[in-house]
Amino acid sequence: MYLLLAVAILVLLGAFVNYVNLTTARALDRAREVGVRKAVGSNQQQIRMQVLVSISVKTIATALLDAVKSLRNE
Repeated sequence: MYLLLAVAILVLLGAFVNYVNLTTARALDRAREVGVRKAVGSNQQQIRMQVLVSISVKTIATALLDAVKSLRNE
């Protein structure tokens, strides 16, 4: 019983470390991208819209792919 609990905790810890690593990498990429956009003259509204559209497109694409996958498994 305790062995399974220890394994579950290790798996969750590994998933958490992976999540933090990926989130940090994305934030660094986003900061670099925003810096380039500011350097070429984009204003704050344009940067906000670009980030919002980018996140929205990724979210919608993921939802559609999940819907297709779930329909294929039925």
